[in-house]
Amino acid sequence: MGAGRATIVGKTYFGCANARNKGTCNNRLSILQADLEGRVLSGLKDHLLHPDLIAEFARSYQEEYNRLAATIGQDHAKAGRDLAQVTKQIDAIVDAISNGMLQQSMKAKLDALEAQKATLEAKLAETDSNPPVLLHPDLAVMYRSKVADLTDALNEPSTRTESGEIIRRGKEGF
Repeated sequence: MGAGRATIVGKTYFGCANARNKGTCNNRLSILQADLEGRVLSGLKDHLLHPDLIAEFARSYQEEYNRLAATIGQDHAKAGRDLAQVTKQIDAIVDAISNGMLQQSMKAKLDALEAQKATLEAKLAETDSNPPVLLHPDLAVMYRSKVADLTDALNEPSTRTESGEIIRRGKEGF
């Protein structure tokens, strides 16, 4: 047996949980809570701001953006093709009716096609009205700024205690 998770071992100190609670670890060292939290924040900041990580973030974001943009483009093209086909079917029914071929089933089919046409037109209008979002050329700088803002927010005296508790809970708190 060995080292365990860090736990509160004093009013403002953290240490090994196994040493404190089970006696199965010889590590009796402790660290001030403020020092531990400062080191964690510093480590997060250093790791999150590593140039390779920023480059990977920008690459991954661009890849996902391009995938979504392609999907939207394909969906728009398909809706356009479907609209052309529905319009052609409507025209054929209208031509048949104008030539004296009126059946009760034609009315129901025409109503269904008109509803489908309206849905497709709305979908096309929606995608046309939303121009693609362009990535900011200084994405890496913005990312750096957001990480710095995160560090500042976690160090803000009014929220520091709550932020620390959320971080300490980790995944168990979600």
